[in-house]
Amino acid sequence: MTELTCGDVLDRYYREHVVKKVVDAKRQRIAINHLSVHLGSVEVKNLTPDLIDQYCLDRTPTAGATQRRELNVLCAALNHAVKYRRLAGAALPYIPLPNSSPPKDRWLTVDELDRLLIAAGKWSPRVRLFISLAYYTGSRRRALETLTWDQVNFNQSRIALGKPGERQTKKRRPTVPMGPALQANLVSAYNTRTGPFVLGSDADIFSAFKAAAKRAGLDGVTPHTIRHTRAVHLAQKGISIYMIAGLLGDTVATVERNYLHHFQITSLLSPSWIFSVFRQSCGRTE
Repeated sequence: MTELTCGDVLDRYYREHVVKKVVDAKRQRIAINHLSVHLGSVEVKNLTPDLIDQYCLDRTPTAGATQRRELNVLCAALNHAVKYRRLAGAALPYIPLPNSSPPKDRWLTVDELDRLLIAAGKWSPRVRLFISLAYYTGSRRRALETLTWDQVNFNQSRIALGKPGERQTKKRRPTVPMGPALQANLVSAYNTRTGPFVLGSDADIFSAFKAAAKRAGLDGVTPHTIRHTRAVHLAQKGISIYMIAGLLGDTVATVERNYLHHFQITSLLSPSWIFSVFRQSCGRTE
């Protein structure tokens, strides 16, 4: 009898679950590719903590948070095999997970954001439009890469970041306002559109974005930095913590954990802040 390998488990998990039910299937596909390269030929019964530790070493200098996310995909794939009785629950191996990296607090000042926009606009209008979208919607990269024009409502000045019928995950995709600056950029892009995608295609923008950041002389900046920057700027202006949570699609608890230290003391003493604390004490944190 042929023994079940990690590669078998990961492949079945991808075809039977990820493709059908996961919103960001591409991200899980990347994780599965890395896992398959290093652990694909290993039989599940031989998967030991030492092999997991070696996997993490082989993936260095990839951040601990990324390694943890990849190994969580392996855990999900193994549980999927148990669910479909390809693997006995008692045979599940122990997968030690590396510690999560502390959240990065890198954000851009207004001047840095302007530098990035100038650097992007000179070489890549697609990256410039992405930065504008990411800043004013506070959205994650993949939601914007796959954003289509039918999700943009110019009459109501709204963008539905979630697609109709799309399964919601913890990383929610809310409907957000455009604002005048973003609407002007989108109208211009719409008038020159060549397809259904707002950014022209759903191709990965990471490399082009990093190139623009390098030209702007900005270190430690990724597409996610723009989302973080938007939240920090709003917090510094004293915008309600509930409004920030609504824009980001996060819980109030998440916004407090990541952005509370950016609020000015005067905004924390405002009636809206006191009311938000009262609501939280009543258990209404979302």
